[in-house]
Amino acid sequence: MPPLTRNRAGQGDMPTGLMALYYAQRASAGLQIVEGAQIGGEAAACPGTPGIYNAQQVAAWRRVTDAVHARGGVALVFLQL
Repeated sequence: MPPLTRNRAGQGDMPTGLMALYYAQRASAGLQIVEGAQIGGEAAACPGTPGIYNAQQVAAWRRVTDAVHARGGVALVFLQL
C-alpha cells in the first residue's frame, strides 16, 4: 500500500472507525504504511490528519490495528511520523 494521508481523523485528531474499516478492508495487502500521524498538536500539516501524541489516540490506533488483525492481516502496520 502506498503511504498517504486520508484526512479522516475525528475531533481531537483521533483515528476513527472509518479508518479502522479502510485498513481492515486491505488486511491482505501485507505491509501497511498508513497515514502520516502528528507527533504533537502543533505538528498538523493539514486538517483531518490523525495524531499519536496522547493516550487516547494510541488507544484509537490500537483499534485500527486490531481491526486489521481481525480480518486476517498478519503483517505489520506502520505510521508515518
